[in-house]
Amino acid sequence: MVAVLLLVLVGLVAVMIMCGSCNAEEHLCNTIVDAAVTMCVKQVAGDLNGENNDDRVSRSKERKTAECTVNSTTSVSGGAMCESNSLPRCRQCLTGATDRVINLCPDRIGGQINFTLCSFRFELHPWS
Repeated sequence: MVAVLLLVLVGLVAVMIMCGSCNAEEHLCNTIVDAAVTMCVKQVAGDLNGENNDDRVSRSKERKTAECTVNSTTSVSGGAMCESNSLPRCRQCLTGATDRVINLCPDRIGGQINFTLCSFRFELHPWS
C-alpha cells in the first residue's frame, strides 16, 4: 500500500490530506467511488442535523460514520466530524473536503482530509 501525504495551504489554513492507493490490485472505477463518497458525506452531514433515520449512520456525538454501498460486493466506509455547530458551515466544509479528496487522490482506496472546521475520511475496506 502506498500512502501520500499532501500539505496544502488554503488561505491561511493548513489542510492535511492523506491518500491511500494500492498499485498491486485493480480497484473500482473512480467515478463509482466518487459517487459513493459523496453519498456518504450527504448521509453524515444529514445526520449532523438529525435529518437521517438511516441505520447505516452511527449516532456518536464525537463523529458521524456511514457505510455506503457501491454495488452488491463493494461498499465505502466514510466518517466525518465537524467542529462547528452551524449545519450550513459544516455541510460547506464537508463538501469542500470531499471535493479535495476526489481531486487530489487519484486511484484511491482511501483518503482523509482535515480542515479547521471539519474532517472527512473514507476507505473501500470496511472499518472494524
